[in-house]
Amino acid sequence: MKKTIYILLGVLSFGLLSCNDFLDEVPDNRTEIKTKDDVKNLLVSAYPNATYFYICEMASDNTDESEGSAWEFDVLQREAFSWGKITDVFWDSPHFIWEECYTAIAAANVAIEFIENSDNPESLNAQLGEALLCRAYSHFILVNLFSKHFSSTSDTDLGIPYITQPETTVNPPRERGTVAKVYENILADLTKGLPLIDNNSYVIPKYRFNKEAVYAFAARIYLYLGEMDEVIEYANKVLGTGVPSKLRDWAYSGSLGVNYDFQPNEYIEVDNPATLLNISALSSWGYIGGPYSLGRRYTHTEMISATETMETLTPWGNMGDPGFVNQGVFTNPDVNKVICRKIAGYFKSHDPIAGTGERYNINVPFTTDELLLCRAEAYIR
Repeated sequence: MKKTIYILLGVLSFGLLSCNDFLDEVPDNRTEIKTKDDVKNLLVSAYPNATYFYICEMASDNTDESEGSAWEFDVLQREAFSWGKITDVFWDSPHFIWEECYTAIAAANVAIEFIENSDNPESLNAQLGEALLCRAYSHFILVNLFSKHFSSTSDTDLGIPYITQPETTVNPPRERGTVAKVYENILADLTKGLPLIDNNSYVIPKYRFNKEAVYAFAARIYLYLGEMDEVIEYANKVLGTGVPSKLRDWAYSGSLGVNYDFQPNEYIEVDNPATLLNISALSSWGYIGGPYSLGRRYTHTEMISATETMETLTPWGNMGDPGFVNQGVFTNPDVNKVICRKIAGYFKSHDPIAGTGERYNINVPFTTDELLLCRAEAYIR
């Protein structure tokens, strides 16, 4: 009898210990932060895993409908091109961009809260700076996609929710505020975060918010705000005040050939001084905007290229005249596409046998070439 009691007590004790171990487990897949490396790893998720290139290109004057071609890539392509109500909620859609940007913001906020409450927050200054810049960047994308652009009416124009704290409830109420208020918060995060950025804290700085990328981001923000002296100041921090030496070598890029991914791979090369920041994103744009027949109903057509963009007459002559750089434009009359290749379509396989996986791009949101144009506009205005 005593042996039976001992056995039962032993089983019960083991069961209680197992129960305690189970209850000690985090009930979901939330991230637990304990070390600096944990913060660094979390901040990988503070960059939005989505891009606006697809919908913005489809809705822009860069795209036309090719007659006689009924091949559209998906519903999103047709809806974005026609400026209709977008019902698609998958990759590249406004819904997906919204969700991914706020997911990135949530990661940044968790990192910021941990750093500010840590025993030695100064030791995490570089990570705090990165988190603040990531938070500002995703809000910047959102306010420019889902609100009016900054103007004289921004004090009353409806903005987007600017989230600065980790959310602990499902779908909490969010105040949208105004466009002006969103920019005020963006500048606050930029001003606080910029001095803290340390390129030496990264293994590959071009995939994180490095100093030069932040300066380019600041220049773009101030360009949108119409504060031209600030644009010039931040652009000069990257380009210098003389003849810029960090611009892309388009002649070299053009020499690589337009087939395969030589050009777009060179475009994202981290050793290229013209590339300031790379961000990976789930997207089909590398395929639709690439040298393939995919989505050929709505493309940057030969007519647009010849009369409006790449091959049209400029104030300095024709694109093919001596003195113009051959940037290696891809053309294919069979699919009616004219492309300057910057973004490749990559595929991450989940199941090679089933052929399932994810399409993704490596995007370059900030380059010295674009920064030069920001400064030129600032001088003109």
